Amino acid sequence: MHTCYGISRYCYCNVMHRIALALALKYLRFCNRFYSPILLSRKDIFHIKILNLHYICRRHIISHAQCFCSELDRFLAHLLIQHKFMESLDQDISDNNMSQPDRNSESSRLVTANASSKPSYLNIFSNLLSLVFVGIVTYCSFVNGITLFSFHPPLMAIGWMIIMTSAINAISPGDLATEWMPIRLRSARHWVLQLFGAILILAGFLVILSNKIINNKPHFATLHAKFGLSALIFMAATMLGGIGALYSLKLKHYLAPIYTKLLHASIGLVTFSLGVVAISCGLFSDWFSAKGEILQYTSLVIVILVMLFTLLRPSLKVYFRLRERLDNVN
Repeated sequence: MHTCYGISRYCYCNVMHRIALALALKYLRFCNRFYSPILLSRKDIFHIKILNLHYICRRHIISHAQCFCSELDRFLAHLLIQHKFMESLDQDISDNNMSQPDRNSESSRLVTANASSKPSYLNIFSNLLSLVFVGIVTYCSFVNGITLFSFHPPLMAIGWMIIMTSAINAISPGDLATEWMPIRLRSARHWVLQLFGAILILAGFLVILSNKIINNKPHFATLHAKFGLSALIFMAATMLGGIGALYSLKLKHYLAPIYTKLLHASIGLVTFSLGVVAISCGLFSDWFSAKGEILQYTSLVIVILVMLFTLLRPSLKVYFRLRERLDNVN
């Protein structure tokens, strides 16, 4: 831009010189036409021709310089527009991974790659609390011997508090274990952990079901059992929704991919909440109440903190994405 301005200023400053030269040439031609040629010597005529040639060359140079300035201005303007377009394109790609060739994976608008440059301390603290809770439950289950019921609390605690928590954190921003991974690998880690956690939870459900059948006890008679059954049903729905989210592009004629993924994420958060509520109700059962109130309420606080730390970021992500989508529609 400064180059164009300098050339333009140079051209402008030479306007008066060009006008004076043109007037002088016209005056000399007038004199040469109406007066005797003796008035002009050969040296003067040569000087006139040199001045005329200088004027013509100067005029062509200035004309080409002006063309060059205009072309340079167009080129710089094109570069500026292209730079702004690339910035907006990079922002759109970072916000919407659906434009990627691997968009048939779980890499939806809910989670973006490298969304945070540093790990979330909430996720780290949540994982540590989950390990502490699993340690407490495992100790209480096997401290008085091994029975069939002894396997139910550890399986449920590991399935919900460790595996399911890690699966949710895998596609949440700031997770220490998955922050360095590309979005497709994080997606694979998410559904593999969900599948493994579902197997452990189903095994824990079969254990308690068999124990009640053997001891002739009623099924689903307590809040703990009812919330546990509800969590199991929602878990099956979440897994089906995960398959739909994985192949959301193939289902785009029935439902937009963003809504498929938002629905899957929302049902998954409800499922995890039901599982944590079922565990919280189990802490007030006769079996765990016999371990002492200190251990009982300490475990309850741990469970609630893990649930809050795990659901905070995904819930906010779903809320803001849904609100953004609705604003765009309106």
